[in-house]
Amino acid sequence: IKVSPVDVLSPTEGTDVDKPVNWTFNHAKLSDGKFQLSISAQIKEGWKIYATDIEPGGPIPTTINFESENVEAIGKVITDHPPKVIQDEIFKMEVGSFKEDVTFLQEIKVDGAPVIAGYVSYMVCNAGECIPADQDFSIDLSGEGRVLVETKTEPKDASEAVLATFNQINIDPVSDCTTGEESSDLW
Repeated sequence: IKVSPVDVLSPTEGTDVDKPVNWTFNHAKLSDGKFQLSISAQIKEGWKIYATDIEPGGPIPTTINFESENVEAIGKVITDHPPKVIQDEIFKMEVGSFKEDVTFLQEIKVDGAPVIAGYVSYMVCNAGECIPADQDFSIDLSGEGRVLVETKTEPKDASEAVLATFNQINIDPVSDCTTGEESSDLW
């Protein structure tokens, strides 16, 4: 099956392939039942996403949310580098944001089923607009880095999601993604 980037990244017909943010998901086993999730945002030039600790009245902070009842977050989300804190012209307040790629790390405790589901909630802005969005994910923790990503991208009301399975997600919106067999369509 050959999966085009439009099918994977833009579940709504006519959505822009050149999304402001693309997400990569992975995990590492720390001990029995404990894992570290690595959720990376590749941010297009001219855009930014916000830090995890935004004061009320500001933009939507980046949050990792779990829908699976068997998951417990351990500690706070950390990032591979600190956000740049500036006076935000759109929200007229001091906020932390990322204009460059960033990785969010979250330790979790899992009891039971090895597949967990959730979503990253965030806001992406450029000089002229802000887009609130969610990125759904489903991760199979039983394998090494096996990630199932259900894409529901900008805007939040995007319709039907596409389920894509990869050993490690790193989707390039310019080139095709291939799962092995060649075909002219997704189904």
